[in-house]
Amino acid sequence: MSQKAAAYSPEMMLIRVGPELQLIGQNGQVEDVPVEARAVFFHEYIHYLHNISTYSGVYVLLNTIELWRCFRETFDKSGLSAGSDRENEAVGCVLSPVWKSLHDCLCTIGVSSKANAIDRRRTDHHQRLMQYLGHARMKCPRVPRILVKPTRIEIVSCTLRVQLESANGDGLLSALDYDAVLRDEHGEKEKYAGYLGTVELLEGAAWLLENRYLSARHPHGSALETPVFPYGVALALAKHTVPDISHDDVLKCILGALLSSDAPDAFFQVLTVAAQAKNAKMDVGECVSTAIKQALDDTVSDVLGQLDKLEREFHRTGIIQTAIREVADVARKALSLRSENPTFEFDVAEALGAEKESFIACMSAFPPCDILQVNIGDEHYPGRDFLFTIGSESDGKIEISEAMRVLHAMFDFLMRHCSEDGFLPTKHTEKRPCPYYSSCELALRTQDPDVCRNAPWESADWPQWSGKNSCWYGTAVLNTRPPRSISSRMRDMCG
Repeated sequence: MSQKAAAYSPEMMLIRVGPELQLIGQNGQVEDVPVEARAVFFHEYIHYLHNISTYSGVYVLLNTIELWRCFRETFDKSGLSAGSDRENEAVGCVLSPVWKSLHDCLCTIGVSSKANAIDRRRTDHHQRLMQYLGHARMKCPRVPRILVKPTRIEIVSCTLRVQLESANGDGLLSALDYDAVLRDEHGEKEKYAGYLGTVELLEGAAWLLENRYLSARHPHGSALETPVFPYGVALALAKHTVPDISHDDVLKCILGALLSSDAPDAFFQVLTVAAQAKNAKMDVGECVSTAIKQALDDTVSDVLGQLDKLEREFHRTGIIQTAIREVADVARKALSLRSENPTFEFDVAEALGAEKESFIACMSAFPPCDILQVNIGDEHYPGRDFLFTIGSESDGKIEISEAMRVLHAMFDFLMRHCSEDGFLPTKHTEKRPCPYYSSCELALRTQDPDVCRNAPWESADWPQWSGKNSCWYGTAVLNTRPPRSISSRMRDMCG
């Protein structure tokens, strides 16, 4: 089964299932598919769990919302972004006190009476946010020069490196540079230099848990062969640091690392704990578990406090406010579970593998997570694909699934504008479809598909919407526009 058969999008909290998998039927039930196919889906579900139940995942969410705040300041009278230059004209806009601690951590901005200093620091702030999010979601881009398909990696040395600094020189995000020897199935080898970042840790954890799921289904079966990039790098680095370390203990080390906003640095530290335990002839797994529990006890209150502040700030009844409060609530529940059981994924893998619990029942414990079942056929055919929400509920006025899809569209709109140099003007962003393009059957999708395919933000101003109705993407754009740039009718649509 190809690893491309499914993929997880953190901005959308969505698992995209390819047509070769055909996992979800029109009734939203998991179809009868081979266990290997379910394992691929489980791998992606683990990414969702780590998105909402680890500090690494939660801080990416918090930083994305803060970046959205910066993005709103780039809008001009057209109701679209004019790029970062527009943001620098917005002198006097003060960051919300809710985000002061996070902002200070990322940029250490002091009070300044000079407008140009405020502008420069605001630009530094959003650029650092972009860089943090970019590095946290990017795997090492280096490819082997000789071997087409390496099957083994042996790391011979590694060094911790600060990848991104704050304004005062503190490390925000690290990487582990390593030298290694690669080998293929024919015994050919190649020297290779790469680095391990957050993505390699996330993929390493998901791969090890996928194997654990398969072992529960087939206790006497053989383990999957681990592809080197990006899945096997964390395992190889752990074995370099602690020879003969078990897969379960490597998984514990990775899960411990993900309890930090700088996961690569934390991985280096927890591997040091494991190495010291081995040298002292102590139980490696127990020592790592103790270190993880201590880290949780020391920091969980701070993360939960950030989520509390988020909910208080977005306390109103609008659709975006509803979605953000829901995400905060789901993350709080998941983090509370992790505090009780720091490696709860072990139990999830075994329960699902032994068929003690269904996929849907398991996933309903942590809604909302959308699944997009991609089907065979013309991608431009309206409604070709099926979009399913697990655990859809209502807060009394707004369907949670509706609110979440607007939030996800909002993040998509934001990310289209991000570049290494700051925010792009909307007119210079890449032309690509709305994330719901293949599953939508609304009037705009059937009557004016070029908007949905190339410039979905134009859906906000489509003249043929009736009353307060709009699509998810259009509603997201309307809610991103600062109040001063939208009409009274649009304010009504924003709730």
